[in-house]
Amino acid sequence: MMCSKLKEAYNDFYLRIHHNKFVDELNEKVTISPQIIDKIDFDNKTIPLLTSTDIQVMSKILLNSKPLSTLSKCYEGEINITLHKEFIKLEDNFTPLIRGAQVQPFEITKIISQGDVLYLDEDKYLETNKTEKSNHHNFKRIVMQGITGINESTRLKMTIIDAGVFCANSVNYLIVDETKIYYILGLLASKLMNWYYKKISTNSNVNGYEVDNLPIVLDKTKIEKVGNIVKQILNCKNRNHELNNQLNSLVYQIYGLSVEDIKIVEES
Repeated sequence: MMCSKLKEAYNDFYLRIHHNKFVDELNEKVTISPQIIDKIDFDNKTIPLLTSTDIQVMSKILLNSKPLSTLSKCYEGEINITLHKEFIKLEDNFTPLIRGAQVQPFEITKIISQGDVLYLDEDKYLETNKTEKSNHHNFKRIVMQGITGINESTRLKMTIIDAGVFCANSVNYLIVDETKIYYILGLLASKLMNWYYKKISTNSNVNGYEVDNLPIVLDKTKIEKVGNIVKQILNCKNRNHELNNQLNSLVYQIYGLSVEDIKIVEES
């Protein structure tokens, strides 16, 4: 990536993306504004790798949004697999403990390619751990994988867990008002938000600060409708493409995307 330095502060500037160490001036040269960068990540000023059509869609997504952090902070799982090793068990008569690999879109699986399904000796853990996070298992939570491959088609893999389940440190989680939790999951697990995240992330870590900055539009007229679709998806034993299509269509509406904008997202 290359950009040009201007003397005046907060002017638009040029951006060109290069896919190797060589500069190719035939690559598209696009204009990006500092205001968009502030909306994406005010603290770190992350400059995303965008084409002109990407900027068009990104601007609409950001227009009426607020950072997710205004609703919930993104936490790393409260159980550190190394530091809390003494409390971790393999027997299923202990309390469920989920690992990142178990978190899949709209489900928690017990089938993982590496490692074992783990459990927690809850009583002994809580005897010696009295932090704020040690109480977060008492809440219903949105959970997501903390690491996903940068080239994977789905970077944001998430679902909801009920109270009484603990999270390993390979899991990120959000505690959201239960009246909005299914709506927020619907936005975050949509094609649109996955597209957005892939544009701003450059490594395999699903960083907490990136999740905190995800743009959320609270459309009060759609909270119940989105929530109902998400509940149906969560209750499906098999993937229901029609329900997912309904969800994605609603999310596009919420963020004000046109047919042309949707095509950019769908074909990316």
